[in-house]
Formats: sequence, structure tokens, C-alpha cells
Amino acid sequence: MATCSADVQTFFGVLLDYTLVLASRPKPAFSAIASLVPHLIALVKMNPITAAAHFIGKVTLMQKNLSRGLARGATRLDSKTYPGAPELVILRLIGSIWSTSDFSHPVVAPSILLMGQYLSHGRIRQTSDVASGLMLCSLLVQVRLSFS
Repeated sequence: MATCSADVQTFFGVLLDYTLVLASRPKPAFSAIASLVPHLIALVKMNPITAAAHFIGKVTLMQKNLSRGLARGATRLDSKTYPGAPELVILRLIGSIWSTSDFSHPVVAPSILLMGQYLSHGRIRQTSDVASGLMLCSLLVQVRLSFS
């Protein structure tokens, strides 16, 4: 049984990474991503602690990338200070999988703080930054509505 659990944990990580690959394409495959979401949710329910570790790792990497982009200079075009489609997919998945009404949740709380950091420190340099910022605002509004 332990190896089956380890296999499921590994499969979850692979499926999550594949979802990000689909989102990284020049034209993201959102319909394929949407078809994978129920399976990701089911796997999270099977082993939430391992799934949380996978998501925390992704959020931590996103924060490091943001810090690196800000250190280069927020106004430089090669400094990535707004999330791309893969990062937005991760943040959306977090909001879909876990309850966002808990500000001390080990996955939700860091992701909310990261979204705030993107919005407060990132600089708009192109149209995609505006779209990314609007998506972040939408995700934060959804978080806020869960408290009402």
C-alpha cells in the first residue's frame, strides 16, 4: 500500500507539471487543463499533505522568480514581474482546490500574499501585464467573496 501511495503522490506531481506545460504553450491549452482539474482535485483529496507540498513548492518558486525580476529592475523588459499563464493556472487551482476562507492555510495564505506582492511591486510594461493583473484582481475578489 505504501508504494501505491508513493506512486499516486508522484503521479500528482507529474500531472501538475503537465498542466503547467499545457499552460506554457504559445497558445495555452485551457480546455485540456480544464479537463485535468477534476482529476487533480480527486488526487488532492486522496493525499492533501503531499499535494500541499507540491503547491507550496510552486508558490515558493514563483516568489523567488518575482524577487529575481524585481532585483534586476522592475521596469526592464526582461524582468518578469507579473505572472504568466502557468503561474496564473497554479493560483487559480489553489483557489479551486482549497478553502480560501482560512488566512492561516499553508497553501492559500502564501498564495494570497504572493498575489498581493505581484500587484504591489510589479510594473506594467506591456498588455499582457495588464491582463495578468486583472486576473490576479479577479482571484483576490473571489478570495474576498468567500469571507462574505
